[in-house]
Amino acid sequence: MITILKDRLSLLKTNAINSYRVQTAYFFENWASLASTTFYVLTMLLFIKIVYANVNTFAGYKENEMIFLILFGQLNFYTDWIWNSNNILSFIESVRSGELDLILSKPIPSLFFVTFRDISLINRLKDGIPNILLISFLIDWKNIYTSWDKVLIGIFIFICGQVSWHCFRFLFALPVFFIGQSGQLFQLSGTLAETNDIPLEGFTGALRTVFISIIPSLITAQMSVSVILGKSNPLPMLLIALTVAVSFLILKQIGWIISLRHYSSASS
Repeated sequence: MITILKDRLSLLKTNAINSYRVQTAYFFENWASLASTTFYVLTMLLFIKIVYANVNTFAGYKENEMIFLILFGQLNFYTDWIWNSNNILSFIESVRSGELDLILSKPIPSLFFVTFRDISLINRLKDGIPNILLISFLIDWKNIYTSWDKVLIGIFIFICGQVSWHCFRFLFALPVFFIGQSGQLFQLSGTLAETNDIPLEGFTGALRTVFISIIPSLITAQMSVSVILGKSNPLPMLLIALTVAVSFLILKQIGWIISLRHYSSASS
């Protein structure tokens, strides 16, 4: 067990170093990315100001709470791009180019490798820190009413949401084994996350069930914020988030095994 853990940590270190070299090679592209994300954040904050100039609450959220939700939405976005989206895009390309054959021939845990091969830490921190600080500065923290147990449960729910969302999008990449391409399907899965800035309380009934258990886009930001702010019962939400994460991890493993069997038979 210790040997396996050491091997995987070594893989993570190697992947992180390689990703750093790639990310620091294109100066102007890096700064253009920062400008783009900053413009998006400023636009969202302006939109919130306009909305709350006309209403006191939206889906039960006051302006300060909505900005807090935007903060978690941005944390979700940057965390996802650090380890998830780039890796899946690289995985799709590795199948199409035949590079996956080389990966599978090496004595390494292949699924773990393709999951963490591209750790985009530098770019995402460069883009994220200024925007996160800006949003944090605008929050009236003394009027955020919570407790440490809710915060800790909210963080765990955030992690479960990241795991669920990664597995969900990874499943959309697997058709590359069968039809030779899945880039557009993967992009489609990303558009299903355009719920990040709508509070959990804005979704009711079947719609909430769908966007938690089938398309798990409400867990990372909205569910964790709802728990932290005391708008939802922490323990049931924690159980739901953990169940969804475990279920999607199992689906990812099954999908990977089935896809590799098809890939092996098609190559032979």
